[in-house]
Amino acid sequence: MEYDAFTSLTREKDCGDPEALASLVRDKDLFVMPGVLPDACIFSGAAPRVIHGDRTHSLKDLRQGSAQPLTRLGQRYLAAINASLAIQTREMLFRCGASKGTHVFIEGGFSRNAQYCELLAALCPDCTIALTNLREGTSMGAALLAWMVLDHKDLAAIGRGFSIETRRIVAGECGDLEGYERAFRAHLDA
Repeated sequence: MEYDAFTSLTREKDCGDPEALASLVRDKDLFVMPGVLPDACIFSGAAPRVIHGDRTHSLKDLRQGSAQPLTRLGQRYLAAINASLAIQTREMLFRCGASKGTHVFIEGGFSRNAQYCELLAALCPDCTIALTNLREGTSMGAALLAWMVLDHKDLAAIGRGFSIETRRIVAGECGDLEGYERAFRAHLDA
């Protein structure tokens, strides 16, 4: 929902522009802050907004403004959305106990967002970030659970009955991503 809410504010299509990402991370002047669903936000109390330079625009105000007010920010804005989502995902992973050697699998729609996947891999260098060939992991999990119950099989037995293809994501060159994340987090506290 975060991605959809913020991408609805631009006519630009996300093409994962590496130059836009490099500019975003270098300049540290554009941030998409989370909180579209306040009760589900990993950063409790965060207010959804876009910070550009010294100006802050709430999601509510942006939605009430012109139809797609952030189109002028181009691919940098979309890179800021992807960076925000990768930072949020990293936070969730580590709060759930991800540590060195953890394998993280991305499936569904976000498996097609190469910039998000590469940012997540860069933010989690000690984890293996991989894509799967699954379209919907939740549906697959529900089907596997039903199979286990119906056939009275344990997880290991079910696991031998199918395979999932994976492809590891290699972190791209992201510049001072740690510095960008620090600046992002400073805005959370502001």
